[in-house]
Amino acid sequence: SVALANIVETVADAVGAEPLLCRAGALYHDVGKIEHPERYSESGRIPVGPDTHVAAGLQLCERYRVPDDVKALVRQHQGARAVGGEAPGSLEAVILLVAEASLDSPRRPGEPVSEHVARVVNDAFAAGRLFESGASQAELWRIRDACVEALREERREEAEPLKEEFVAVERAEVEAAAANESGVPGPMPGATPDASADPGPRPGSGPRKAS
Repeated sequence: SVALANIVETVADAVGAEPLLCRAGALYHDVGKIEHPERYSESGRIPVGPDTHVAAGLQLCERYRVPDDVKALVRQHQGARAVGGEAPGSLEAVILLVAEASLDSPRRPGEPVSEHVARVVNDAFAAGRLFESGASQAELWRIRDACVEALREERREEAEPLKEEFVAVERAEVEAAAANESGVPGPMPGATPDASADPGPRPGSGPRKAS
């Protein structure tokens, strides 16, 4: 959680989100695992039993009066697929989801960190896990790029360019956005057609800093 906290704080600062909120969310996000540690790989054993750490974490947050905005990140950090979870509803929740998945999911043999994070973001978008966040395509790109740099720093890896297949997708989408009067970029690769519309501002959120 400390490594994740360092990464999300760096990413949030780079994209104009709330760094301290992201850090707090990262430190609390898996708190529910202390209820049944035998169910999780962090115990050093083969996990046994259902994964209910999000629901358990929310109960602990209620018991110890954790602030609502931090509790929301506990609820949303794995999306609606988790027991007791829900889809990310803020830029901070997207950052936490992407950063955790980038840290936890296995990299393919020889896969550069840039392509690994791009795959994580694309898979999450295609699975519909980011639609309710209100994050624009441009914001997702910035989160991805900042996450790549933060992961490289954490792992002391050298920078490497994205493969042409990723660059070609971005080039096509940038050109399409330039031709669009609204300037709204298109969907991530693999997204459903109705996900291409700009969702607008998130309820209750203020304007984000422009890149």
